[in-house]
Amino acid sequence: MDRVDPLGDCPRELGGLAIAPESHKRGLRDVRDRTITVAALDDSEWRWSPMRSGDVLLFHSLTIHRARDNDRLDQIRFSSDFRYQARSGVVHEHSLLPHMRWQTWEELYSDWRADDPLRYYWRGLPLEVDPADPPVGGS
Repeated sequence: MDRVDPLGDCPRELGGLAIAPESHKRGLRDVRDRTITVAALDDSEWRWSPMRSGDVLLFHSLTIHRARDNDRLDQIRFSSDFRYQARSGVVHEHSLLPHMRWQTWEELYSDWRADDPLRYYWRGLPLEVDPADPPVGGS
C-alpha cells in the first residue's frame, strides 16, 4: 500500500500525482532504468485531482503512477510518500534501496554517526527478501 500526502496545497498548475486506473490488476511490471515501460497512455487515461494540505491518496503498490508537470516557475510542490506492507510478507529487494536510486545508502548516511541505530535498521529485522534482480545502487 502506498500513501501520498501533500505538504501544502497542490492545485492544477503545480502538477501533482496521476495514476493509471486499474493498472494494479496487471501484476508486477518489469522495471528498467528506474522506470516502468507503459504502453502509451494518453492524458485522458490518467486520473488526477487537485489536493490540499491534509489530503491523503492511498493506492495499491502495483498501481502505475507518475508526477505531472509543475507549470509554475516560482513554486515547487512538496509531498511525502509512505509505503506499507506486513513485515511477514516477502520484500522486493528494490524496496530496500533509496527512492529513484539517485544516491546510495552510503551517500545518504555519510553525515550520520556510525553507531546511529537507524542506519540500515532493516538489516536487523527478520525479513524475507526477494533478490530477483541483481543489486542496484548500493547496500
